[in-house]
Amino acid sequence: MNPSSESRSIILEHVSKSYREDGSVVHALNDASAEFKRGRLALVLGPSGSGKTTLLSLIAGFTQPTSGAVTVFDTKPTDLPPAKLQLFRAAKIGFIFQNFLLLDWLTVEENVALVAEFAGRNSAVSHARAALERVGISHLAGRYPANLSQGEKQRAAIARACVNNPHLLLADEPTACLESKQGFEIIKILHSIAKDENRCVIAASHDLRLIDYADGIFRLEDGVLKTSGPCATRDSYNN
Repeated sequence: MNPSSESRSIILEHVSKSYREDGSVVHALNDASAEFKRGRLALVLGPSGSGKTTLLSLIAGFTQPTSGAVTVFDTKPTDLPPAKLQLFRAAKIGFIFQNFLLLDWLTVEENVALVAEFAGRNSAVSHARAALERVGISHLAGRYPANLSQGEKQRAAIARACVNNPHLLLADEPTACLESKQGFEIIKILHSIAKDENRCVIAASHDLRLIDYADGIFRLEDGVLKTSGPCATRDSYNN
C-alpha cells in the first residue's frame, strides 16, 4: 500500500469482549465504537477493573474480540496469522506495560535494542541509543533495571516501545507508579511523541493529571466506552 493512502486511524466498531470467570460471564468490554487518530494523545479514563487493559490488548492484537472489529491503519489484527501479527505489531505498535516489564538481566540499552533486533532492524544498538536519547536517559544505557528509579524505568519502557518508530503507541497506566514530578515528565513525553512525531498515542489511566495534555477523552466504566469530546478538561470530566 502507498504510505500516503494508509489510514491514519485506529477504528473500533461495536467491539465486545467477554470471558468466563468462576462460572459467570464477565463483559470486559461492551459494544465499544471509537476512532483514534495519529498526531493526537487520546486518554481512556476509568477505575481499576473497568476494562482499560482489555481495550489496549484488543487494539494491540494480544487478544481477540468476542464480537466486532478492530482496524489498525487499514489492517485487522484478527485477520493475520500469528507470525505476521507479531511482525505487524513490531513494526506498527509500541506497548508501554503498566509494570514496565524490563528484563532484569539486560542493561537498559540491551532491553531497548532487543525489540529492534526482533523487528529485524539493522544497527539495533544505534536505534536503541537514539530512543534513549529521545526520552532523556542515554546516560543510563549501561545500567540494569534494578538500579533505576521508577521514573527512569518508565522512560526506558517508553524508549523500548518507540525504538521501531511505530505509528501507534499504547500506554497502560503510564503514571501509576510515579510521584507527581515524574508523572508530569512522562505525560509531557507522551504528548510530545504524539505531536512532534505524528504518532497515535492512547493512554489508559485513572490519573486525572493527564486530562490537560489529551486531545480526546474517553471514559470506560464497567466495559462501556463513552467519549467526553475532543476538548474535555479536568473540570468537565469531574462534572
